[in-house]
Order: sequence, then C-alpha cells, then structure tokens
Amino acid sequence: MITFNKLKVMCVRNNINPTTLYKKLNITGRTIVAIAHNKSVSLETIDRICNYFKCQPSDIMEFLPEEEK
Repeated sequence: MITFNKLKVMCVRNNINPTTLYKKLNITGRTIVAIAHNKSVSLETIDRICNYFKCQPSDIMEFLPEEEK
C-alpha cells in the first residue's frame, strides 16, 4: 500500500497547511480526497508536489507492504 503520510510530515516541517499547498498547486478536491485516503493520484500531481518542495517522490510517499493473510 502506498501512503502519503510523509507528505503530511513535510507540510508540518515546512509550516504549510495542506489546504494552502493544494490551492497553490491547483490540485482538485477529488485529488485532495485521494491523497488523504492514500488512493492513487496522477504522476502529474506527484510531480507538482515534488517540484514545490524540491524533493523526491520517496520524500512524500512510501510503500508499506500489506501483511499476508
């Protein structure tokens, strides 16, 4: 499972409200909900966020393996 928990930490560390970030990057409400629920988003969105923070995708998202049943 891919999570965007690191993005939330990045926003706090840079003292930026996630809503403000989304407005600056012109990200839609649907995308905001997808990020909040760790759903898939476009590479364009990831690119915008990484360009804003001057970071790598691994700095804003991470893979957490699902436990085998």
